[in-house]
Amino acid sequence: MRLTYNGGQGEHEVGQNERYVQRTKLNGTFAHLALEVKAPKLWWTHDLGTPHLYRLEVILFKDGEAIDRYEQDFGIRMLEVRRTDEQGNARFTFVLNGVELFTKGANWIPVDNFIGAAPESRYVHLIRLAREANMNMLRVWGGGIYEKDVFYRECDRQGILVWQDFMFACALYPDFNRNFMANV
Repeated sequence: MRLTYNGGQGEHEVGQNERYVQRTKLNGTFAHLALEVKAPKLWWTHDLGTPHLYRLEVILFKDGEAIDRYEQDFGIRMLEVRRTDEQGNARFTFVLNGVELFTKGANWIPVDNFIGAAPESRYVHLIRLAREANMNMLRVWGGGIYEKDVFYRECDRQGILVWQDFMFACALYPDFNRNFMANV
């Protein structure tokens, strides 16, 4: 899947490797495009199916020359949390693409005291171990951090969901401090 900015028209090729190209002109500093994937291959946790990922590529052109590029893999899925069963009884169930999911996982804490020192290979290795242990969800605990992009990318690739706790979940914070609250 490819999305390209370049003032003009759009094209859509269908086949083994579906490709969608859309061009538009910037309106000031932004452009808006809608991307529709017909009959998408859904992303699944590794235990229920294939964690299918699409590739998005955005290229910014100026006077016919590429001056910037953004690339991102993404999966298409529907994930919901059901808090009641059909009879209205309290329940906490994840539903992935219409299928109830039994989550198996662990708490994820920072991989190193010096986060910047942790190589990407450590993330890849640990997430692969989580998959091999049949985990399908990792919880980034609230006293933790927002992890490096490699963590989220690798979880997507390996078919592991991420439960990202609210960062202010594990302590009291100075809600009386207006500067702090405005910053948050």
